[in-house]
Parts: sequence; C-alpha cells; structure tokens
Amino acid sequence: MGKLADAIRDRRKRRPRRMGFGASADAPQPALLVGAVDAVVGADFGLALSDDAVAALSAGDGWWGVRLDALTTESLASAKEAGASFVAFDVDSARADAVLDEDVDYVVRLSGDRLDEADARALATLRPAVIAADIGFPVSLRDALELRRLSLLTGTPLGAICPADVSSGDLEALRDSGVAAIV
Repeated sequence: MGKLADAIRDRRKRRPRRMGFGASADAPQPALLVGAVDAVVGADFGLALSDDAVAALSAGDGWWGVRLDALTTESLASAKEAGASFVAFDVDSARADAVLDEDVDYVVRLSGDRLDEADARALATLRPAVIAADIGFPVSLRDALELRRLSLLTGTPLGAICPADVSSGDLEALRDSGVAAIV
C-alpha cells in the first residue's frame, strides 16, 4: 500500500475513547482527506495536472500524485521517477499491464457512464486506492445513491473533485456516501 491508501485508512480508523480523568484525547481528525490541484498550503496532498505542477510538487515536502491522460508503463515510470505517490487515470485510457506495479497507488477515474454490478466488482479486484466518480454540485440524491451503490459493490474508498466553494452539506453527503478523498 502507498501513501494515499495509508492516509485514507488512517482517516477512517476509529480511535478508542479514553477512560478516566485527565487530559482528553487528541482533537478529532477530519473524516475526509483533502487534496488540492498543484501545491496548496494546508492540503493533505497535491495533484499535478501538468509538467510544471509536477516540477513544483516534487520540489516540495508533501506527498502528491499526478493525473495521467493515458496510463502506460512508460508514463507510470516517469511519474514514479518524479516522486509521485499515486497516479490518477481514466479507466478507458489505461493499459492493463500498467496497473501491475505495486509500488504506487492507483486512482481510477470513471466517466459519467454507470458501471454495472459485474464491472464494479471486477474493478475492485484491481485494488485501487480510490475510485474517483464524476458527480455534479450541488450533490443530487441520484448522485449520492450512485456513490453509495459504487461504494457497496467495490468496497473501495471513493474520491471526488469538488469546487472550492463546496457546501458543508455536500461534504457531509459525500462522506456518508463513501467518499474518502476530495480534490
């Protein structure tokens, strides 16, 4: 498992309640992992969309990933060499041999098409760190139900791209629907 999968697992882990008197436990940790496009102070991770962003993020201290137009063994090797912890790619533009590397986390981006049950279960066998679903804002009940369905079928944490002014209600709906990371 890579840094993205570990961070999501740590955020989802419930800490035991302290018993007795004395100082209380640490402040509660946010339930969602919050990333940003490029390098943004305070973000849990960065996502590079261009070569310039890769250069800026690789010079920083945090961990980051890169969105690839097409996942190939060559593009994966280039991302790893630059220091990326994860790669995000569209499922339709990925080569099957490129997802065999176990040293990097994978974020599988789905297009707007609904996956049937068999495809969702097959996708889960690839063990992606995150499945990124395409949703609109404000979050509709249909989108929330589709996220829940995808989460139940795959057992994989979900991710979403959110606008900067996303509402707290939308964030809560996303979290309750299985979304573990947002950008």
